Formats: sequence, C-alpha cells, structure tokens
Amino acid sequence: MVLKQLLRVVCAVSFSVLAISVVSAYPFFQNLILPPNHLSTLTASTSQQAQSLLAWVTVYKMQLTMAMFLVLAILTFALFILDQEFRARLRHKLSPNVDHNNFQVSDPALMQKITLSRLGFLVALIATFILITITYQSYVNQTIVILWAISVFVFNLTGTYFFGSLKRAHQMERLVNKLHTHIKNKDEAQEKLLQAEQRLKQQSISLAYLASTQLNKHTEPETFYQALVKQSAETLNVARVSVWLYSDDKQELICHTLYDLKSQRYLSEQVLYAKELPQYFGALAKSRVVAADDVYQHSATQEFLSDYFPSHQIGAMLDATIWHDDELMGVICHEH
Repeated sequence: MVLKQLLRVVCAVSFSVLAISVVSAYPFFQNLILPPNHLSTLTASTSQQAQSLLAWVTVYKMQLTMAMFLVLAILTFALFILDQEFRARLRHKLSPNVDHNNFQVSDPALMQKITLSRLGFLVALIATFILITITYQSYVNQTIVILWAISVFVFNLTGTYFFGSLKRAHQMERLVNKLHTHIKNKDEAQEKLLQAEQRLKQQSISLAYLASTQLNKHTEPETFYQALVKQSAETLNVARVSVWLYSDDKQELICHTLYDLKSQRYLSEQVLYAKELPQYFGALAKSRVVAADDVYQHSATQEFLSDYFPSHQIGAMLDATIWHDDELMGVICHEH
C-alpha cells in the first residue's frame, strides 16, 4: 500500500511539473505553427524558439530541479521498499516451513514494479543531470550548483546500490528456484519409490494369500475364484477382474466370477460364444496372453467395440489363459 501511494505521488508530481511547463511555455509552442508564407524564416524562427525555451528553463530552473530531486527521492524510497519486499520473499522461500506444493517461482507484479521503478529512476536521474548541465551557468551563487552536483552524485550512488542489490536478489531467487525444483523432484521420486514399495508389499501379501487358498478338493471353486478376482483387482488396481471357464466343446466362455472394484461387489454371470467372437477365441487359442493397451486398436478385441467396451467404459484389457495338464481351461481377464 505504501509503495502504491508513493507511485501515485510520483505521477502527481510529474504531471504537475508537466502542466506548469506546458502553461509557461505556451507562447513558445504557439509560435511553432507557422503559416505557409513564413517557411523561408524557419531557421531563424527555430533558433529564436530554442532560445525562448532555454530562457524559460533558466527562469524556472530552481523549481524544476527541486521537482526532479523530489521525484528521485520518491523513486529511491520505492526502490528501498521493493528491495526489502524482494528479500522478504527470499527469506520466506528459504524458511523450513515453506510449502513446496504451493511454491510460487516468481511474482510478476513485483517484478513489474521493480522494472518500472528502475526505469523511472534512470530517466529522472538523466533528466536532472541534463537540467543542471544546461542551467548551472545562470546561477549567481555557484554553491547551489555544487549542492546540486553532490545530490546527483549521492542519488547515483544510492541508485547503483539498490540496482545491484535487486540484481543480486534476483540471482539468488533463481538459485532458490533451482533448489526448490531439486527438492520437489526428490520428494516426488521418494513418493514414487514409497508407492512402489507399498505395491510390492501388497502384491506379496496377495500372492501369499492366494497360495494359501489353492483350489483343491477341499476348496469350493466359487470361493477360490472370488478370492482370486478380488485380490487381483485390489492389488493391480484395475476396474474389473473376472474368471471365465470354457465349456467342454471350447465353443463357450462362461463367466464364473466377476468383481467390480468401484462398487466392490460381484456381478452376474455372462457367456461369450465362439461363433460370435471368432477373432477373440482364436487369439486365446494361439497365445497364452492377450495384452491390449488400447482395446479400440488391438486386432483381438475389435469384436467387443460395438457394445461391451463402451457400456463398461473399458480402455485396456489383459487376458491370461488358464491351463491344466496342457489343456486350455479358461481365462482370467483384467479390464480397466
């Protein structure tokens, strides 16, 4: 808020000086409009106008110089405030409690204020130097000129200091941003590693559970299949897992168990017929695994595109065949 008020004061002072200049120099600007028959006297008139403008600047030299120094003082204070604000941002970025998830790399509004303040300071300093250079001979008391020169030198040193300080702070911010990127990448890598370890642990638990519940004469097939599809869906995090068994003539695939991960319930049985899905049945007979990263592009899954995949929102599928004594018995299907 303080910086905004200072910038408003600078604008007001600048416009006031401009208004005084325009009103005072009105006769000079009025003489710039020459009628066509006076073009031959253009050179002499221009010289006279320049002398008039110089005379006007000489008359108001004290007021103009003080106004420029006021603008320089306000802009110097603005640079000081911006430098403190920039360094406060750096201290916050380097604090241990900074939130790396909501880390702001840069503040465009702050950088814009710094750029405008630096540009305004340079313009004001150059304008002040030119003004003093033009008018210093007209001062009766040259002590005032020495005072103006010392003031320009002090403002030059002060501006150089703040320019360098802001530049160093900006360089430090780039280093801090690189450090933040490194820390963020490290945290993401650690998170991925932790997730991989958790998945591996869950898979090990699932394998141990399935190994302890093998299908034998003492186990109900329905119980075993339900445990198999549920563990597979939760471990692999896929939407649907099902077990399909062939009929005796291998012309039908009967869904014995299907588990939906989202609803966490077992769904009704279905039947697939070889005469309706010859490509799919042929792919299962030729290969132990049918892996379709994109079911809409894989050759073995084209027969499901019209109804099955759209209705169940399936985009990928992994089917692994079940064998017993070198005989194809069925398929365990993973859909996602």
